[in-house]
Amino acid sequence: MPEISRAQIATYVVLALVVVVLGVRFMQRQQPSSAVPGGAGAAASSASSGASGSTATAVRVSRAPAQASVVHVAGSR
Repeated sequence: MPEISRAQIATYVVLALVVVVLGVRFMQRQQPSSAVPGGAGAAASSASSGASGSTATAVRVSRAPAQASVVHVAGSR
């Protein structure tokens, strides 16, 4: 089995880091910008305006409208 030189190991590590950084940037761009309306400032102001000593944040979950599903079963009679 051939030996791997330090230069090759360093090259593989750099390439792996580039792939990870590009993957993270790609994933961040794929997130919808409307996921956090108002940004971090709105979350901080709502938490600070709560009762003294408690921090409460509201979470709103919305679901996509129901769509009809079509199931095709080959060979059924």
